[in-house]
Amino acid sequence: MMKCGRSPGFPRFGRLPIRLSEQWQEYGLTFFVGTTVAGTAPDFNRTSLFIPPSGGNHQSVANVYVCYWSFQILFLWLIPLNLEFAIVDIETTGGSPASSSMVEIGVVISDGQKVLETFQTLLNPGRHIPWNVSMIHGITDEMVVDAPRFEDVADYLFEMLQNRVFVAHNASFDFGFVKKELQTVGYDFAPKKICSVRFARRLEKGLKSYSLKSLAAYYQVVNPRAHRALADAETTAEIFHRLLVKPDAELALKEFLNQKNRESTLPPNIDKQVLKGLPGKPGVYWFLNKQKQVIYVGKANDLRSRVISHFTKGTHTKDKQRFHENIFEVGFELSGNELMALLLENELIKKHYPIHNRLNKEFLLNHGLYSYTDQAGYLRLMTGETGKWTNPLATFKSKSEAMHILLKISMQHGLCLKLNGIFDKDSKLCRYQGTQKQHCLICEDKADANTYNEQVSLAIAELPQENYMLKTCGRTDEEVGLVWVEHGKIRACGYVENSTAWEPETLLPLLKTYYDTQDSQSILRQFLPKAVQIGAFAGGIKLLEITF
Repeated sequence: MMKCGRSPGFPRFGRLPIRLSEQWQEYGLTFFVGTTVAGTAPDFNRTSLFIPPSGGNHQSVANVYVCYWSFQILFLWLIPLNLEFAIVDIETTGGSPASSSMVEIGVVISDGQKVLETFQTLLNPGRHIPWNVSMIHGITDEMVVDAPRFEDVADYLFEMLQNRVFVAHNASFDFGFVKKELQTVGYDFAPKKICSVRFARRLEKGLKSYSLKSLAAYYQVVNPRAHRALADAETTAEIFHRLLVKPDAELALKEFLNQKNRESTLPPNIDKQVLKGLPGKPGVYWFLNKQKQVIYVGKANDLRSRVISHFTKGTHTKDKQRFHENIFEVGFELSGNELMALLLENELIKKHYPIHNRLNKEFLLNHGLYSYTDQAGYLRLMTGETGKWTNPLATFKSKSEAMHILLKISMQHGLCLKLNGIFDKDSKLCRYQGTQKQHCLICEDKADANTYNEQVSLAIAELPQENYMLKTCGRTDEEVGLVWVEHGKIRACGYVENSTAWEPETLLPLLKTYYDTQDSQSILRQFLPKAVQIGAFAGGIKLLEITF
């Protein structure tokens, strides 16, 4: 049961005070059942509770009090009716708080309708301002040499910012610098934040651009000095005021101010609903830039959690800022399990070469042994890379490993080292005549092609044979994942329905041809120890299974 006690002079609800303004002799409080902010999910039961004033004009105090009702936690969530906003813009020496400093800060204090006060100052960063950065905002070393350092204005600035909602255009950038500088002088700064880019995307859908310049043009707001802190902050404030009168602004504001809502840390060009719509299942995801180019590929056991984690940790570095600003779309493909996810991730990274991926970008093919018949009728062996459409007799991780096996079987079966490409065709020696005391009948023109080819066939039969079909769980209960390995090479992979006839000639056309690389072989070798043989096909092809 929820209890409300009253203290002299004001109504009271629990212990943590939140100021409310008096409206029509009532205090409107909203509470709901669940863990989502009231109004964000239409299926929640929303209720209004009114507490009459105890008399007279006064500033009331209310609070959130957690209680239990019908075995559910009941949260009373209050949004202050007299919110004030600190709308901030900064100019810096670079893009990362870790390696750069502010050279100017502008702050506009607003009640959501009008500007209450403003603050602006140049700042001495204690370091050189690069010329290319100076070209953007026009602030030079000479302009800041006599300016105060941040610690000189920190006390005043903190007083101005605290207990107000921090608003900025691409808020994570400005907030990252301000938070870092305040921490340096001993202040713990953790305000509620609103990114005006994301706020504008929420309320003004369909615009081609949400940059400050584009929004100013859309709202016909004149920015007298673009890329200067106070002018940009005042422009942001005017745009923010226009947004706050939109029909859905109140609901959007509540959602943005909810502490559990990560809206302010999300990339400015991605709709939150897109991220919420991602499945919590294994798969591969990718981010696209404005030009529809893939800029990052990743895999996850839980797609939704992994994608969102990109935007909730360490978001204030220069690289992260650039990364977030370039994300315009999110794509994904379910995989069913980690092995299939790793194989798909590896393939997509090599296909698109994403700028923000660091690993698995090098396209290192495996090496294989091949055979062909020359014009004289001799069956030859050779080494070469394994491509997407090649059919090697056996596959090896490196050229040296392939050459070692070729030399070994050539010596064991009396094959010509020149014919197999181990020795140069102009070499005088063939089969180690000095140590083995043997003569090469091919080099002496005494070998019969048919007899020689029989020896080559015997050598091929002794090559390590890895022919198997690896079965894994599928993306749904109605299918399975398959990896086809032929002569040690990953030939194809994909998914087939459970009802499909289990014959190689039926299954193989349903799978997608796969590039066999050193990275994909490394992935496969990680999982093979977990595989169990559950059957076999004709021709000695094993059927293995990995259970996840």
